[in-house]
Amino acid sequence: MIGELSLKSNPNIPFGLLQLTDKQPSIIISRAQYVLSWNQKTRSVNWAAWVLDKNDFGDVGRRETFSVDKELQEALTETGLAALSAADYTGSCFDRGHMVPSADRTDTVENNEATFLMSNIIPQTAFLNRIVWEPLESEARSLIRKKKHEQLWSVAGPIYKKTLRYTGKQKNIAVPDFTFKAIFTWDKNGGELKPEMLKAVIMPNVTSLGTDPIEDRETLCNEVSGRASPDGPSRESSAYSVDLQEIEREAAISFPQ
Repeated sequence: MIGELSLKSNPNIPFGLLQLTDKQPSIIISRAQYVLSWNQKTRSVNWAAWVLDKNDFGDVGRRETFSVDKELQEALTETGLAALSAADYTGSCFDRGHMVPSADRTDTVENNEATFLMSNIIPQTAFLNRIVWEPLESEARSLIRKKKHEQLWSVAGPIYKKTLRYTGKQKNIAVPDFTFKAIFTWDKNGGELKPEMLKAVIMPNVTSLGTDPIEDRETLCNEVSGRASPDGPSRESSAYSVDLQEIEREAAISFPQ
């Protein structure tokens, strides 16, 4: 494990640590802003977990400072691997997709910058990241701002259905076929910490035409500049709703009970 917080004292896993069910490589990163399980083989997270409440909102703007996770780099030194830098995505035509959103950590510069560490990033198509995924992130923040819930617990990460395929300058960043997210609250459970699921989705990492971004690189790259077909897959998060068991099965993780 790396990071400045012990898992026992980290509030971002209020119900306990998620477990991996398929022996995936994992380095646990435990910080004040989130907890991640980072996979050396895919060079992305297995999952990211974080709590959101009103105290996480402030006036700090989006930092846009994608940077190497130095603590992860130190942990990888003996393996011969290197932590990713922002430049590793250059020319890939994939967005640097946050798992823990920048806008969920605007109370301090330090907290916002932590979301831009490349250990929190996975390759997402512009269609997924900007058109389908971002509204789901905004919906969660709206629940807090409108005082529908006092706090939310979110878990997100990639799903690989096919043989791993890679992108990036070194062709060493695995491209997810889907991305999952589950959002919970526990406002109505009194003193007992028992999660109540609000939403769970599995969204395809495809272009706005619904095509595979590896096989249809032309469309993938065209959409980086903002072009998107209005006739492709649904843009409504409700179209991708699943139950928690499907996420557990497809992502090979187990949520705390």
